Amino acid sequence: MYFMVFKKSNLLSYFLLFITFLLGGTLVNAQISSGGNPHGAGIYYPKDKIVKMPAIHEEELRSIEEYKPSDKNAPFQFAYPFGVNLNPSNSGEWSQLTDGSRIWKLEITSEGAYSLNLIFDKFELKEGAEVFIYDPQKNHVLGAFNSRNVKTTGILAVQPVPGDRLVVELFLPAGYKWQEGDLSIGQVAHDFTGVFSDTGLKDGRFGLSGDCNVDINCQEGSEWQEHKKSVARLLINGIELCTGVLVNNTNRDAKPYLLTAGHCIENENDASKTITVFNYESPYCDGPDGFVNHSISGASLKATKSTKMDFTLVELSRVPPFYFEPYYAGWNLLTNIPSKTTVIHHPQGDVKKISLDYDAPVTASYGSYDANTFWKVLQWDVGTTEEGSSGAPLFDNLGLLTGTLTGGDANCSSSVNDYFQKFSEEWDKYSASNEQLKVWLDPNGDGPAFLEGFNPYEPALKSCDTVKNYLDTERLVLVPINQNNESDGYWSGHNSRGVTQYAEKIPNDFTATMVKVIYNVGKVRYNQNTDSVKFKIWKGTVKPEELIAWKSLPLSYFKDTTDFILSFDTLIEFSSFFWVGYEIYYNNNSGEDTDQFALLQAEPRPDIGGWSTAYFYDNQWTRFDSNYPYSMRTSLGIEVMMCGEIPSVGIDDVSVTDLSDMIRLRPNPATDRVFIDIPVQVNSDIRLRIFNMAGLLMMERKFQVGGESFSMPLSGFKAGMYILQVEGEGFVAKKKLSVIY
Repeated sequence: MYFMVFKKSNLLSYFLLFITFLLGGTLVNAQISSGGNPHGAGIYYPKDKIVKMPAIHEEELRSIEEYKPSDKNAPFQFAYPFGVNLNPSNSGEWSQLTDGSRIWKLEITSEGAYSLNLIFDKFELKEGAEVFIYDPQKNHVLGAFNSRNVKTTGILAVQPVPGDRLVVELFLPAGYKWQEGDLSIGQVAHDFTGVFSDTGLKDGRFGLSGDCNVDINCQEGSEWQEHKKSVARLLINGIELCTGVLVNNTNRDAKPYLLTAGHCIENENDASKTITVFNYESPYCDGPDGFVNHSISGASLKATKSTKMDFTLVELSRVPPFYFEPYYAGWNLLTNIPSKTTVIHHPQGDVKKISLDYDAPVTASYGSYDANTFWKVLQWDVGTTEEGSSGAPLFDNLGLLTGTLTGGDANCSSSVNDYFQKFSEEWDKYSASNEQLKVWLDPNGDGPAFLEGFNPYEPALKSCDTVKNYLDTERLVLVPINQNNESDGYWSGHNSRGVTQYAEKIPNDFTATMVKVIYNVGKVRYNQNTDSVKFKIWKGTVKPEELIAWKSLPLSYFKDTTDFILSFDTLIEFSSFFWVGYEIYYNNNSGEDTDQFALLQAEPRPDIGGWSTAYFYDNQWTRFDSNYPYSMRTSLGIEVMMCGEIPSVGIDDVSVTDLSDMIRLRPNPATDRVFIDIPVQVNSDIRLRIFNMAGLLMMERKFQVGGESFSMPLSGFKAGMYILQVEGEGFVAKKKLSVIY
C-alpha cells in the first residue's frame, strides 16, 4: 500500500527556481513556443548554401563602445545588427520528405559571434507550419514557432542561440499551400560581448555586473519575493538590454502593461521587436546562473515620452501565463517623499539584483528633461545600478512603484546619484493619450491616489494541493548505502553499486494538472562541469514506462539541503498515478565515488505498518522494500503541486474582433484611390494588406490613423478583384475590392 498526503501550497513559502522542460507533447504558448523537435534531422545542408554575414571591423565595435555614455541613460548594446532579406525564395534549400511534407533549411554564420539572434520581419504562418531555430549540433533548440506566434505586426523577435552558426528550419505539412511573403528574416544580430556562455545552457550575461550587486534571492531581497516577479529583462531590437516592470491598472484585469524608460523603447518598431524575459535570477544568494525561458516576444506601444520626460508604456503581446507566476506592481501617485527606496533590476543584463537606500530620495532635475520631475537617490546603502538597469522600477517604503530609472553616476566604486523619472509625473503631466499613463492605467477615471499590486492567478491557486508520500512528522535524511562509509554514496543518489536512476510513484485518483515538482536535495558534489542530473516524468502502470518530460541540468547548479523547484513551461494533465524521478550522469573514470547527487528520503519505516513508494533502476525497476536482502520502506523527498482546475485569468489570448461586416470601402469599384471607413475610433497604427484572388500578397502598408477613416492610392493595380485586409489593435477585417479603369 502507499500513503498519500495533501498539503495546501503556499507558493511564497518555497524558494522558487524556474526551469523549462523539453517536451514531446504540445506546450502552452510562450516566447512562447510550442515545443517538439526539428523535422530535418539527417537532411544534408550544402556548404555553398550557407549565408555568411560580413566581417565586423574593430573600428565599428570601438565606435559602439565609445558612443556609449558613462551612465545608464542609454540601452546596453551587446550585439551588432545586420539588415538582411532572407526567405525561402532567395536563400536556403528545400527538401521533400516521403510523406509529402516539405522542409526549408537555412544556415547562417557570423564568424566570432558569441551568439546570434534573428528578427523575422514577416511571420505569417498558417496552422500546420512550424519554424525551429537551433545551433548545428542541436544543443540549443528554439521552437516550434507556429501560427500561435503570428502577431498583427507580422514581426517575431527570437532569443539568441549560442555560437556563431545557427540553422533556421521551416516545416510545411503535406498539402500546405505556401505563399511568398509568409516568412522573411529581416535582421541577424552578432553578439560581440558574450550573451551566452560556451555551454549554451545558461545566459552568459551572468556575472558581468559589478561585484557589489546583490542577488534578489539574498537576505536583502527576502521582503521583495513577490515584487521581483513584476520585473523583467528586455532584449530590444536584438541588440540592446534594459529593465522593465509589469504594472497593475485600476480594472485589475491583468492587461500586460509594462513600463520602462523612454530611451529604451522609443517607438512602435522597438516595441514590436522586444523580448521580455521574466524570472531571470540566480536560484539562491551568490548562486549559479539562471534561465531565460520565461519570455514573451513583441509588444505594442501605448505611451511614450523620451524627450521632455523618460518613460514608455507598452502592452505585451501575451498575458504572462500561470507558470510565469507574474506579479503586477502597484503604484503611488502621492507626492509624499518616500522614507526609503528599493530598485530591482538587471545590471549589464545580469541575473536579477536588488539595491536598497535606507534614506529618503530628493526631488531633482536631470539632463535636458523637465525640471524637478525626478527622484534622486543620493547613495545606495546596498548595491548599485549599471547599464542595463535602465527602466528599472523604484519602489517606495510601501512597496509601491514610484519611479523608473533614467540614468546617473552610481557604480560599484561610488554608488551615488541615480535619477528616477517620477511615476506621478509620468501619470498625466502631458494630456495626449500617447504621452501619459493615466488613460491606460486608470481607464475608467477612478482617480485613486495609489493602487496595490496583485497576482491575477492567486484565486485559482486555491484549487492546488501539494502531493507527497511522507508525513510532515517524518524526518528526511540521507541513508548511506554502506553504513560504515558515506563515501560509497547514498540509497537515493550516486553510490558504489552503480545505481543512478530513481523514481517516486505519485498517487492521483482524479483528473488534475501537474504544475511543478519540488525536489528536496540532500547532497551535491561534482568533479566536472559535464556532470549532470536529468529530471524525468513518466507514465506507467506498475513501473515507469513512458517518458513524457525531461530536463538535464549540471550538478554545479545545485546546493546541499535546498528545495529545488521545477516549474514547467507547460501544464501536464493526469487522470491516474504517474512517476517522477531523476537520473545522474557523471564521469567516474577514477573509480572513486567523489561525485555525488542525492535526494533526502523519508527515514526508513518499520517493516510492519510501513509503506514504500520509492523505486530504483538496476537493469530493472525495483521498489526499495523489494531489494532483498537490503530492503527498506521509504519514500523519496519529492513533492508535486497538482491543480484541480487549470488557473487562468481569462485573457491569455488577446481578443480580436472581426469587423468585416462593418468596414466600408468607397468607392467600390474604385479607380485610383479607395477610402476605408472604420466603425471605431482608432488611435494606433493600421496595417493594410491587399491580396489577389489567388492569395498572393500584392501590397502592404502601415498607416498612422487618428480617426475613423483613411484613404489609400491604387496606382499600379491592374483591373480586377482583390481582397483588402485591415488590421488594428483588437480588430481585423477583410473586404473584396474591385479595381476598374
